[in-house]
Amino acid sequence: MTLSENIQTGARALGIPEEGGLAGQLEEFLLLLSRWNRVSNLSGIKDLNKMVSVHLMDSLSVWPFITGNTVLDVGSGAGLPGIPLAILYPKKRFTLLDSNGKKTRFIHQAVIDLKLTNVDVIHARVETLETKFDHVISRAFGSLELFVSMCEQLTEKGGNLLAMKSNKMENLGGREMNVHKLSVPGVESERYLMLIPAD
Repeated sequence: MTLSENIQTGARALGIPEEGGLAGQLEEFLLLLSRWNRVSNLSGIKDLNKMVSVHLMDSLSVWPFITGNTVLDVGSGAGLPGIPLAILYPKKRFTLLDSNGKKTRFIHQAVIDLKLTNVDVIHARVETLETKFDHVISRAFGSLELFVSMCEQLTEKGGNLLAMKSNKMENLGGREMNVHKLSVPGVESERYLMLIPAD
């Protein structure tokens, strides 16, 4: 199976409508990530087909929950999940935030190479932001409690916080939270989405 076919198969398994050019852009992003990874160590995964599952499909597994128009990806790292979601949703606005300059340089380059006009990249710490978003999402932000305490003020009224986790045991001391089990093609370990409505 080619890389493109692997991406298309995974997207179909997630129930993502097949849009023209989606698989091609996702493949281009992955190839760029792989090239940069050789010198910048953006990901511990080197195998491209494994990257399809662990990076692309994992990022896209939350696609049905992106119902608002503005999304902040906190601690975006190599642009995950922000870049795959921005490719899928060209009419929504994505802001990708990371405090690591090496990683934001890569994201900037990916945005240019992929001609993504709906992505803003910010090299800063989350505490410095004041803009509000419909969704604040993170794939790697430490504890759930820290994520909520640091990011809730950036969420629009009626919006939500989306924490992607491998452990559903974390809780917020009685705070309302919806836990969704994610089914990620090619990933055997358990994945969950903690959806926390903004107060």
